[in-house]
Amino acid sequence: MSSTFFNSFAVLFVAIDAAGIGPLFLLLTEGATREQRFKIAIKSSLIAFIVLIILGLIENYWCKA
Repeated sequence: MSSTFFNSFAVLFVAIDAAGIGPLFLLLTEGATREQRFKIAIKSSLIAFIVLIILGLIENYWCKA
């Protein structure tokens, strides 16, 4: 449960402050290889993109109602 919370928080934090998140990302992925870090970054970016699209669609629907 806490792992999911921290992953979700990290994704939202990346979406909010993409330029300043580099040091935190490196700290959180300290034991990971370069390939693992790349996969984590891609997965986090895709999840953040999907969340933003879904929220945009919900907002669009909500405002039309």
